[in-house]
Amino acid sequence: MNLRRLRELRRVVQMLLVLGLGTFGVGVKAAEVKPEEATKDAPYVNSLGMRFVPVPGTRLLVSVWETRVEDYQAFIAVKPRVWPKPEFEQGANHPAVMVTLQDGEAFCGWLSAQEKRQYRLPTDEEWSMAVGLGKERGVTPEERNFKASGYPWGNKVWPPVKGAGNYGPKLAVDDFPKTSPVGSFGANALGIFDLGGNVWEWCATKFTEKGEERVMRGGAWNVESESGLRSSSRSGELSHARFSSLGFRCILVLPGK
Repeated sequence: MNLRRLRELRRVVQMLLVLGLGTFGVGVKAAEVKPEEATKDAPYVNSLGMRFVPVPGTRLLVSVWETRVEDYQAFIAVKPRVWPKPEFEQGANHPAVMVTLQDGEAFCGWLSAQEKRQYRLPTDEEWSMAVGLGKERGVTPEERNFKASGYPWGNKVWPPVKGAGNYGPKLAVDDFPKTSPVGSFGANALGIFDLGGNVWEWCATKFTEKGEERVMRGGAWNVESESGLRSSSRSGELSHARFSSLGFRCILVLPGK
């Protein structure tokens, strides 16, 4: 390769690094974005490559994706624990499933210790803020269940349109029979993906005031009902439950919260 050709190749590589690869927005490198500086267009990227964006009015960042198979595998590699496989094949960028509430909490605890930051599961109210519901009527998640109209795809129109998300096959809006790679569909106004469909997501909050069930939010790849796919839809499950349609999403708490 002659010297002129080599110089041209170097210029192309430099342009890609500045304008696209490893950047978010115009000229903002992922490595330069601190958690407290994160925005929708310039997320904070942690050691596992998980991206976090702010929730307005809080000191919280929320993962733009459900925790991926590759993220959870990194945890399992150093903190071995039971992790059954689903009945179908998944790629590294699919959401981790067959995980209990305790698994999600253990992952967040491990990641917190690794990075000296505070990761945890969201509460029911925090999840509502991320999906855009704001303040809801009702004291408990059970009382708030189904109350607000509207859907994660951003309007009040039923059924969902083609490409709205990974939902039950009868709705015929996607091409994935089971889980899909995270971020396969459009993000919401905050830049967060898959708050509807793909997999249910564990929340730290109890479903009822006196019961032991914990909240699950967001629906999944096998949910087809109108009520089940509302942004305000909840389900309650015991914390040791494992399903091929159940995963989790992480919250990063900024100092001072």
